Amino acid sequence: MSSHYGPNNPPPLPPRSPRPTSNAIPFSTRHLDWNHPLPFPGPPPRGSAHPLDQPPPLPPRPHGSEISSTQPSPNLHPPPSFHIPPPPPGRPPGMVTPALHNSPVSPYPQVSISGPTSPLSSGPQSPTALATIPPPPPGPPPQNARYPISYSPYGPIPQRPINNYTPYAATSSFTMQSTAHRISPGGTHNSPTTYTPFKETSSNRLPGGPLPSSSYTPVSGPLPTGQPPPYTPCAPSAPLLGITPSPDGLEARFQSLAVDHRPVITQPSRHDQAHLSDIPVALSPGPRASPANHQAHELPTTDDSPKDAYAEADMHQEALLPTPSAVTSCIDSSLSFATDWYWHADAPEFLICSRCYVDHIHRTELRSFFQRKRFADGKARVCRFSKPRMRDSLFREALRTGSLTSALRWMRTRPQIPECRGVEGVKGSVGVKWYRARSDAIPGFVACGACYEDHILTNDDFATRFEPAPPQPDGDTWACDIAVPFVEKEYEARGKLHDWAGFANEAKARLSIKTCPGRGKVLTYGRKWFVPKIGPEGLVLCAGCYCDQVIHTGEEPKWEVAENYTDTTGKYAMCGMGIFSIRIAMSRAHETKNYESFWTAVHKVAREKFCEDDGIEDGVWYSFPSDPTNFGICARCFVGIAEPLDVSRFFVRKRETQPSGTKWRCCFSVVHPRFKQFMQQLLEMYYTLTSHTFSEFASVYASMPVCPRDEDAKDKRWYGWTDCTICPECYHEFARHTPLAAKMALDNTPLQTAAMCEMYSPRMRNLYRECSDALPADPGPLLSYSVQRRVVWAETVPQMRMMLFRAKMALNQQSLLNATSAFYNSAGMLQEITMGSSHTYGAAGVGYGYANMNLFQGAMYGKQAMAVSSSAVNGGMIMLVGQLEQRWRAAE
Repeated sequence: MSSHYGPNNPPPLPPRSPRPTSNAIPFSTRHLDWNHPLPFPGPPPRGSAHPLDQPPPLPPRPHGSEISSTQPSPNLHPPPSFHIPPPPPGRPPGMVTPALHNSPVSPYPQVSISGPTSPLSSGPQSPTALATIPPPPPGPPPQNARYPISYSPYGPIPQRPINNYTPYAATSSFTMQSTAHRISPGGTHNSPTTYTPFKETSSNRLPGGPLPSSSYTPVSGPLPTGQPPPYTPCAPSAPLLGITPSPDGLEARFQSLAVDHRPVITQPSRHDQAHLSDIPVALSPGPRASPANHQAHELPTTDDSPKDAYAEADMHQEALLPTPSAVTSCIDSSLSFATDWYWHADAPEFLICSRCYVDHIHRTELRSFFQRKRFADGKARVCRFSKPRMRDSLFREALRTGSLTSALRWMRTRPQIPECRGVEGVKGSVGVKWYRARSDAIPGFVACGACYEDHILTNDDFATRFEPAPPQPDGDTWACDIAVPFVEKEYEARGKLHDWAGFANEAKARLSIKTCPGRGKVLTYGRKWFVPKIGPEGLVLCAGCYCDQVIHTGEEPKWEVAENYTDTTGKYAMCGMGIFSIRIAMSRAHETKNYESFWTAVHKVAREKFCEDDGIEDGVWYSFPSDPTNFGICARCFVGIAEPLDVSRFFVRKRETQPSGTKWRCCFSVVHPRFKQFMQQLLEMYYTLTSHTFSEFASVYASMPVCPRDEDAKDKRWYGWTDCTICPECYHEFARHTPLAAKMALDNTPLQTAAMCEMYSPRMRNLYRECSDALPADPGPLLSYSVQRRVVWAETVPQMRMMLFRAKMALNQQSLLNATSAFYNSAGMLQEITMGSSHTYGAAGVGYGYANMNLFQGAMYGKQAMAVSSSAVNGGMIMLVGQLEQRWRAAE
């Protein structure tokens, strides 16, 4: 065969690269959906004046653009000395354009392929678009000079996977969420990748037509230094850059994308990936869950931030799992309402509430290790997962390592440690283990064992600076200092900076501040107070509450020191945190980090009548739609408690009109007899966002008197028998559905004589069950023991109460005598300084040598105070009270 190619002997065409069926050339049967006709068979049509073996001549130059110079240009190259073969038949091939030099997306050449207009694209079709994809030119494929990696522009172009979208929640500002960083089994980041093209079927095709051929091409071979992620977007044609998936179609496929107000999504330029973090994961370029037989290689992360620790979870699996129902917030205090709880089989006593499970565990691969059960037995339970040691340390380590071994060791031992009792303190007889700062770096500072495990051990540097404290005496009361909110926040903040000296100084300063007066009014003189700059008028915080509630919140600029309170004598004030409604509003603001809700609540509270302990006259009242008898909350508690807790929807204006001149007590008042019970019901309503339990409880107990226990009550209604009286509350809770209920002689019967409830005692209830379970039910043993119990009560309880009453009266008298003595001593010292004296005064039993009569009177009153104290409180009386109490407790 002749090696010379000429016009009549063109070189042979190289074989075309095989193409998969999913990446068919533009003119296929798929184009029937695009409403374009099929091309005629055979080669493309040519003009009749030009044969197929010759290219058409160039068109003539326009008029005025002729070359006037007859001299050859010095820049013209001489004609080649070899024969140039003619171009292959057909139209000129498409351009292979390299990527821009500043493109952060891909270092490889970008292929611009034009075809029939897609129904998903907008804009006219380019007139220069090729009818077919031309064959590659002869010779080896071009190589990029910067990256020596082979790349064929005619290789298969993978489709974007359309069956693995990650749902997102539409918000006002889009933030790219972290995806899983993992390596497929059997491969590494530098292992070659074999790509199997995605096959489009009728089950995975998006509504509205096929997707454009803009996807991600895997790169084979080792990654060079500084190379971007191995998924490199293939540049689509210009009309396809503005394509976004149809929102309606996505909503039809994924329920989590169904939103009422969709944001306008604009795809950024392929040469600018700096803004990709503002695009939802479901609609942004980036690694996706790959089709079958396609390995997904993703770059590892070295960021140890809390957000990235949870990003180790499989986000694709999260989208496929239904989210279980959960309470509105972590149940970090003991509550007994019916709800779902989770636990690990190896640590069944370490319970996790549904809120913590959904927020931290459900989205991870560790969810399969936890079990769930709904408890409705009335037993109080508390969630311990939200403790910093577990949530921020041990569980994050479990996510990184994929093992719960370290966490389980702590989960088994933590329930055995007594819970922190807070700033109220606990007696030494409870057996709490205490810790203190080494070398007495913080004088008087102690931390209970629970806070040591939950907070102190979260910082390895600071934890070494603590040591076990000496045993606590049984009669002493110690309070945990880590429970002070300011100290806890300072420990966390200073721990991140490794500033132990700063934490020690701040803790000492906070513990030296006087205790908050709470609900009582105190003199403002000599104490530091803080008031808001923008009101409301009358809201004031003591120095301790300002440190605990305001510092570390970012709200410090909105407060200022009230100098007029500190320097004014005879002025009284009550700390705002002593008002229950304001305290609830602040607590809710801390939880949501939305302090505007606090300011809104306190301004509303200031406009309503104060919730007085003895009741409100002519107030505005709210209740449930069922309007239970004797139940209602005042307007101040409604705007300060119900609205911040987002339960105001369950209350309506009370239909019953308050009579003029009468006072009603608010059921959310801290002095209400059922305040604790109502708060338990309020918390259940807040956690579950249901009101039927609270409404039913209020309809029964709001109008029912509280059990008097071992107190004598006159003119009350009783159940049971004359020798064993039962109050309505204990009857309703315990005895009404028992066999002995039908044999009771008293059935809501009023008694004029004094009586006490016998059924509040656990021992009496056990005896009642035994008599009720007997066949037949016989109350005889119960009545006999009740009579004996009443005799013991009469011999012990009244005497103990009388001695305690006398002791209290003596202590009050001692306090008055001490105050009088201080007054005379001050007057005597002032007289001695200003006037002096020439005589001294004294008396037997008081002493001699007093400079004036005022000092003598002060000493006399001091002697009387000491005598009263020694006579009222002495060892003999204390021993007698202890013996009587022990005898009563044995029978009670």
